Amino acid sequence: MKITKHILLLTFLATGLTACKDDDDDYIPVGEVYSDFVTIAPNSWEYFEDDYGTTGFQTEFEVPYLTEDIQEYGAVLVYLDYGSGAFEALPQVYDDVSVLYNTFAYSLQIQMTGVNGIEIDPPGADVYCKIVMLEATVVEAHPDVELQKMTLSEVERTFGVR
Repeated sequence: MKITKHILLLTFLATGLTACKDDDDDYIPVGEVYSDFVTIAPNSWEYFEDDYGTTGFQTEFEVPYLTEDIQEYGAVLVYLDYGSGAFEALPQVYDDVSVLYNTFAYSLQIQMTGVNGIEIDPPGADVYCKIVMLEATVVEAHPDVELQKMTLSEVERTFGVR
């Protein structure tokens, strides 16, 4: 009789424990946040003309942490400081100059063009560039964050960027 009770108890426990299911659907692995700082010298800007006749100046440089996965699925945020100490988010239009960026695996291109065909000059002094790269899982873990509306300070606080 004791053996029967023990067998029933062990059967009950084994069935109960194996019936439990570990649900990993809500788990989002923590991804990486990378940042890079680049000083763009005045002689780094090159004149360009695109297929539509738009002219301006552009520069391109390597960004080691800008992987294909981050470029394709994550987020890349770019901020420029023209020497005032304040980083401004790109893309932007200021004083009839449009500034935008293009990302490629392991590199970043920044273009400046005059609005409505206005001719512009390249920057005459160093421009400081801060690039923040977020893996897709980091972006998914913050569904209520509107990255395009965030200042550099807000991004640094939210994602722990240094």
